[in-house]
Amino acid sequence: MRCPQSHGQAEGNPELGAIVLVLLLAGVAVLRHRTRRTRAWRVSANHPLLLEARRKAVATLAMLRQLHADHPSSSQIRWASAPNYTIAEWQWLDVIDLGPEYCIVAVPALPDDAAANTPTPLPVNIQDIIDWRVRLPDGSVRGGFTTQAEIRLAKQLGVPFPDESNRHADGKFTGS
Repeated sequence: MRCPQSHGQAEGNPELGAIVLVLLLAGVAVLRHRTRRTRAWRVSANHPLLLEARRKAVATLAMLRQLHADHPSSSQIRWASAPNYTIAEWQWLDVIDLGPEYCIVAVPALPDDAAANTPTPLPVNIQDIIDWRVRLPDGSVRGGFTTQAEIRLAKQLGVPFPDESNRHADGKFTGS
């Protein structure tokens, strides 16, 4: 039995049916792309490559301090916003100040928050730093141990990595 309100609408308007079909297919494609990308990077924070990368980052914090003194506007740390994490979803944040026990970082304002046009300073305990990196004037990057591990994991899994990985070669980031 047909509903009297919809009788003949789809048959009488083939363009509407085609538009709905195209939108449905586009939605499925976007959803599949997002799902595939999310699944690819659901890597355990306890993966051996990431654990080793974090050990290297902690062991070289003195280098971060030295490089930050020379390049304060291009220093970043990687930090887990949730302390009890099991999945590696970490943020890179710009370093404002690097003290003996705390690092002050700039948390960027959300794009849809018009009132917040400047980053919010946030203190991060030095012990909570997962990684660090400093971009030098020649375009090369020092540090970035977790990124290097993620690149290796991506290659092992056959997953594309963002363009920044092209700056990586032989365990070091290189200039563009």
